[in-house]
Amino acid sequence: MIGKVASLVFVSSAKAGIGRTFGNLNMSTTTYLPTRDHMVVTKGKRRNDTIHSAVVVSLQDVSPTTKAFDLQVGKTADGEGFFFSPGQWLDVFIPGLEVIGGFSLTSTPKQLVLTGRVSLAVKYSTWPPAHWFHTECTVGSELNIRCGGDFVLPENPNGDLVFLAGGVGINPIASMIFHLMEINYEHSITLLYTAKTEQELLFKARFDELQLRYPKFCAHYFVTEETSGANEPAGVQSGFQKRRIVGADFKNHSDSSVILFVCGPPSLIDLAKSQSNMYHQIKFEEWWTSA
Repeated sequence: MIGKVASLVFVSSAKAGIGRTFGNLNMSTTTYLPTRDHMVVTKGKRRNDTIHSAVVVSLQDVSPTTKAFDLQVGKTADGEGFFFSPGQWLDVFIPGLEVIGGFSLTSTPKQLVLTGRVSLAVKYSTWPPAHWFHTECTVGSELNIRCGGDFVLPENPNGDLVFLAGGVGINPIASMIFHLMEINYEHSITLLYTAKTEQELLFKARFDELQLRYPKFCAHYFVTEETSGANEPAGVQSGFQKRRIVGADFKNHSDSSVILFVCGPPSLIDLAKSQSNMYHQIKFEEWWTSA
């Protein structure tokens, strides 16, 4: 069903996104430089007032270019605890760096309550905060964090939801989807997720497991530069399609009552905008990189 768009919500912020060693990738040849400062771009966005201390308690490679980190969050001197909404990001204050980092959370509020920890997935970059996570950060590293962002679920979501993610744009969307599964969301949830290669499809194993447990959750994967399986027929292979997402992929997942959440590169944002008349509302989290 094609319906009128109730509203378009644009949320701009910079998210450089996260280790084991994969293959022989030379990280020094990969450059992602934000064209604008995270604090400037997110000025005026919702932010918690309090800055909390945090300690890195685990890190691991989750793709050839991305590391995952768990942070144990401390309370303030007056005992105030940390809190966030699924989809939000962290301002990250790293000792010795003047540049303040901005990274989307991949964990859920329930995980924070149960363990006192939050999680990040940071893609390699020469941008100082991301570079620090990849080259200097170790278990025991201390930093300070503050939560913010407007790219969040409605206060009381009540209807089908569609999520469109590109690359590390999956991070805030993963937080939302994991949260919805934890509260046993009763409506349909669809994920359209694209990356350069299958190895760069972060959280794919977890999404696949969730599809088995929650019949109303469905994930569709797309890879644009996959070289494996060259002798196999084109199309669906190993659970993903070897092509770019196109407008036709939206048609089976659209309705005038559906909310679409989008986080990814400019081309993906533009594609979502071109389908805006199919949804009740579209919410964007925009991040940028330049070589």
